[in-house]
Amino acid sequence: MDHKGILKNRLTKLSFLKAAGIDRIIFVEFYQSHVKFTAVKRKELFLKITKKHNGKYFEVIASESHKINSISSEVTKQLKGFITKNKLQNAYVVAGSNDYKFKVLAIPNDVDDIDAWFFEKAAKIIPEGCTTTDFQYSYEQYYQDENNKYFYLAVVRSDLIKRIHEVCRVENTHLISIAPFPLALYKSTEEESKNTLLLDFTESRVTYSLVNTPSNVYSGEFYLQNIGEEEIDVYSFQNSVSEFYLSLLATVGDVRLQNLEIIICCKSQNIEFIEKNIRAVFKPESINSRYQEVDPYYCGAYLSFDKTIADFSTQINFLNTDYVSQERFLLEKNVSMRMVLAIGLILMIFLAVCSLGESYITTQFSGEEEEILASNTTTAQLESLQKEKARNEANLSLLHSIKNKRSQYTNLIYQLSKVITDKSWLTSIDAKSIDINKIEYEIKGKAYSQQEIAAIISNLEHTQSMQEVTLLYSSENDISEDRSSEIDNTNTIQFSISAKYDLNKK
Repeated sequence: MDHKGILKNRLTKLSFLKAAGIDRIIFVEFYQSHVKFTAVKRKELFLKITKKHNGKYFEVIASESHKINSISSEVTKQLKGFITKNKLQNAYVVAGSNDYKFKVLAIPNDVDDIDAWFFEKAAKIIPEGCTTTDFQYSYEQYYQDENNKYFYLAVVRSDLIKRIHEVCRVENTHLISIAPFPLALYKSTEEESKNTLLLDFTESRVTYSLVNTPSNVYSGEFYLQNIGEEEIDVYSFQNSVSEFYLSLLATVGDVRLQNLEIIICCKSQNIEFIEKNIRAVFKPESINSRYQEVDPYYCGAYLSFDKTIADFSTQINFLNTDYVSQERFLLEKNVSMRMVLAIGLILMIFLAVCSLGESYITTQFSGEEEEILASNTTTAQLESLQKEKARNEANLSLLHSIKNKRSQYTNLIYQLSKVITDKSWLTSIDAKSIDINKIEYEIKGKAYSQQEIAAIISNLEHTQSMQEVTLLYSSENDISEDRSSEIDNTNTIQFSISAKYDLNKK
């Protein structure tokens, strides 16, 4: 499929009314002796503008029913009151009537101009002996196979449409469609394989639509006992339902009444009784299964809202073409404005996201640079701390060792006292370096002769704990400079000896 085909396919999936921002519709439904107003609201987000047939996205926000003798100005007053009371100004209105004739037509696929085809067949479409001024018709395509296109065709009296148009044109509202509501059923069954039957009960008759997906649709009416009465003749009602079933069976066949889902639209204090009898005769798989939480009185409005929102541009519409064009022009303006606003909003969001993205990336890069610098600084500091820690641990270990071996230092002094001869003495002991096992020290002293110094060195070398004994110097002192020799007037010799003391040896 080319780009144009893809675009066309996507556009066909958009809802025109959703795109125009319409989320509330008032349905005005005319019966023989009463009129029903139902306001329905869409609960989806405004951005969701694709076609979707699902009743859970709608809700009834107001509803009224009035008895009428005819379609007159009295209906207009009632509709105005309904709109004012429920604050529904500027709402869109869809009117519907069950008084129509219905046909299904198959037109060959090679017919290109469908409007021209119907125009040529107009004389055969309307009732015999009548003119196009007495009746009007409208149609919509609902199915297509390899040979034909299938259309609904609805025919109504022109004067009925004129009266409906007049009474539903209320100030501050927009009448956008007049359509046969029962035909809305087929849209809700497009993706299902069940046979679906809509039964719309009024005081004296039931209007029905039967959809056998995808190409068979049947619609009509059957007269019943007045079910609005306080008491219903059980026997008469059961007979009427049985006759209705047999009549429908003769029209559509047994197969199309199998696997049946029934939707009942009825307001009556005897709804449970009606449902019980319908179930007993038709034996359906389900009744109102998709509207279990909805008052049966509103089922028809849900179906109509669903179809109108999804298929407004293509559905049957008896409203005057010129009037529809005016309303459509206003709707198209709404669509254009919303599209411009949506594009502007999307552009603003895009620019905001780009700005935030740029700011985020810049912040990340800046943060990473700071982290790298901080990491390098931290690494250098960590290395310095580790070295300092190692030194401290070594010193601490040494201190512990010294503390534990302080008796060894006492032994050093004792050993030195043993190596000193009678004619020599020490003037100082200086520890040059200390490690865990050894002390390197230097002793200074005086002796009366070199022989005494040699004896001291010999004694140190023969002491097991003394190692690396070295004479650093020896020099003779003059008596006048040496106060310690003044006693015996003898010269002395100064000496200095270095050695290492092994703490592990005694």
